[in-house]
Amino acid sequence: MKPGEIVIFRKRKEPCCGIFISSEDGAVTVFSEEGKNMRVSDDKVAFSAGITLDLKTDAEWKMEMRRLRKNLEAAKDGFDLKPLWEHFAGAGETVSFGEILSVYSSGSEPDADEILKLFWAVDKDTVYFKRYKGGYRPLAEKCVEKVLARVKKRAMDKIQGDLSEQWIRSVLSGSEFEPEGFDRQRCVKAVIAYIENAEENPAFKTAHAILSNTGIKDSAEATELLIESGDLPEGSDPVMIAARIKDGFSPEALEESARLISGKTETGSLEDLTALETFSIDDETTEDIDDAISLETSETCLRVGVHISNVALIIRPDGALDREAKQAAETMYFPERRVDIFPSELIKGRLSLIEKTERAALSVFMDFDPCTLEMSDFRFAATKISVKRNMTYDEAEGLIETGGDWKKLAEICAALKHKRIERGALIVNVPELKIRVDADGNIKAGFAQPKGQAHLVVSELMIATNNVSAVFLKQNSVPAIFRSQTEPISPAARDVDEKDPLFPVRIGRFMKPSKINIYPDSHRSLGVECYAQATSPIRRYRDLIVQRQIMSEIRREAGLDEKSILQIISETEQIIHDRRVVQRSRTRFWLFEHFRMMDSQARLEGTVSRIADGRVFAYFPQYCLEFPLHGEKKDVLKEGGQVRAKIRKVDPVRRRLKLTAV
Repeated sequence: MKPGEIVIFRKRKEPCCGIFISSEDGAVTVFSEEGKNMRVSDDKVAFSAGITLDLKTDAEWKMEMRRLRKNLEAAKDGFDLKPLWEHFAGAGETVSFGEILSVYSSGSEPDADEILKLFWAVDKDTVYFKRYKGGYRPLAEKCVEKVLARVKKRAMDKIQGDLSEQWIRSVLSGSEFEPEGFDRQRCVKAVIAYIENAEENPAFKTAHAILSNTGIKDSAEATELLIESGDLPEGSDPVMIAARIKDGFSPEALEESARLISGKTETGSLEDLTALETFSIDDETTEDIDDAISLETSETCLRVGVHISNVALIIRPDGALDREAKQAAETMYFPERRVDIFPSELIKGRLSLIEKTERAALSVFMDFDPCTLEMSDFRFAATKISVKRNMTYDEAEGLIETGGDWKKLAEICAALKHKRIERGALIVNVPELKIRVDADGNIKAGFAQPKGQAHLVVSELMIATNNVSAVFLKQNSVPAIFRSQTEPISPAARDVDEKDPLFPVRIGRFMKPSKINIYPDSHRSLGVECYAQATSPIRRYRDLIVQRQIMSEIRREAGLDEKSILQIISETEQIIHDRRVVQRSRTRFWLFEHFRMMDSQARLEGTVSRIADGRVFAYFPQYCLEFPLHGEKKDVLKEGGQVRAKIRKVDPVRRRLKLTAV
């Protein structure tokens, strides 16, 4: 090698261009593409080109190296290496570049520049030859076929990528057209994978590059693209798409469901209560009726029965239905639809406590003293019941007002509430935002606030049932999923005035989250010694687990051990959290959509809730939410003062709302 001669040397096994400077003690010094002198061992020099450069400065050399690599990369795809591979294929031996050059130059005399380019093409080849120490080994025919298939796919992907970018730009410009050869379905699927943030999907990376090249920066813009193109319906929401909510069941689960619907539950061992007067109280639209109630009176005892659909008796542990219910964890309620943890046909056909239909139940009977209305005893039983009537809250309210047993039931529940308050319960009755979207897309937004004696009856009996469920499990040392809240309630919380328009905001600052464990402990916010939710096994998988533990104890059968319960808690914790986040986000989406459709002259009436760090927030009771305020007038507002706000900007997809004080 001569000073100034072009060489190819190995850097981390890959070929790099360099200019030979000197050689000493088994190593050479080369000027690299990075513009630096590098010292490499002799065996790292793979090829000397026989081409000498007469350049004066490092800057000239560096520029020449860049030009050289660019030319070599451009030239390598122009060499057809297949004939060379066919010549050496089958031998299974390593061949030197000299042998490859000899076959290539047969009948011709390539110059040094062409030989350098051939070396670069062979050395960088990934289709026909594999680099080995001392030369190159021809790949087996099957390997070549696979590589060529991948190369062809990459080429097709590149073509479809370019066509996709053309199509996207046309949609964004408002003059959509489909280029010839464009695979629209493939492109749309890739964009949806991007919206889903499905990084495990190869299409995600493809879509990310295509969308970035066309100026689309996030999932919201990608969603708007597909809405504009008609590939997603109006109202599509990137949060819902990314959540990938499974709205359906596997064939195995549906088959199991069909067997259960057509079959019969073994009721011979169940206590027959079909003659007992039982009633359910729910909203008008409720289909998954978990519970019913009854009242039996005598001179010495008032016996309240709470009868919970016995899902544990019907759904087999570890079956397809059970596994998918655990994966779903809880029924999801969106403004426009409901996503159940069990097939709707099974809920209607076997689980829901529909009137005048025999159902298996887990019943708890709570005995109260007729004079003091104190609970004296309780008993669990596996039963069969036939609900006499499914009532709405309004219907139940009317019956309570007529007096008789219903009035007595309301008095019992009022006593239960009073007892909890004596034990330190913090009774909070705050409104809740309710959004409903009908089949035509009409949005109804407002708030619901539980009130009246019928709501009191349902609320107190469910709390009492969950309380005695926990007591029963505790008395029998049965592990289960218990809820506790052991932190003391701040005395200031009890001083918050319920008539204060900011009551929901102020009281919310004192609310403590409950904790989940396998051991019972007190729940101070509810004013009970222990608590385990067992009243909604159709809607909550954890309630089903608690019900199974109670049923196992009633029947003196082995239930789940502590390790299994902890595993279920662990497996469902994040699912429940994520799904609740999605539900809240979806509600806000439809609320903002409601705001978007409001008259431009509409005003929101609220109360300034807090002022901090130059920001002003107001609580709007009609929507049970607190929002920041903008505009110059916000600077003269005072906490607790009334305010009227105008909607300046609303973006449902991005959950952005700008309100200006007027």
